[in-house]
Amino acid sequence: MAIGELRIPEGKELLLNYIIKLEGNMYNCSQLFPSEKRQCKLHPDSIELENGLIPGMVEEVFEHNDKNYKVIICTDMRYIDSFNLIDVKFLVFVYHFSEYSLERVLTDLKQISKKYNIPILVSSILSDKNVGYSSYIYKDTVISLPKIEGVLEIEF
Repeated sequence: MAIGELRIPEGKELLLNYIIKLEGNMYNCSQLFPSEKRQCKLHPDSIELENGLIPGMVEEVFEHNDKNYKVIICTDMRYIDSFNLIDVKFLVFVYHFSEYSLERVLTDLKQISKKYNIPILVSSILSDKNVGYSSYIYKDTVISLPKIEGVLEIEF
């Protein structure tokens, strides 16, 4: 399905992660539909760089029901200390969990949540080696959808 064919129900939003070509450059981005607002990955990993993806340039602030949030894509979480989190009420973390990364990344996210006193919504992207685990993390509380691929719907 082409992105232009997406039909978002009235009153709903969809955060979609994909590779996009903008002005001749390739980026790994999460876009909030039906708007045009997107966060491009600021720190692509070595495989992405080798394949021609370039870093995004802007740290976006999104809003839902008068609550500001930021979208953090994969390896960008390693650089969370460089993000401006003032007035941000929660983070959305887009990640590809695998058997080897699951425990380590969930532990890291709990530490980040405690350090910044901020809830983190984890969207586990779909891929061939995904083990699921879209989650809600706040300090030591973790609520996950283990081994389930799908859409995490949030209501405030």
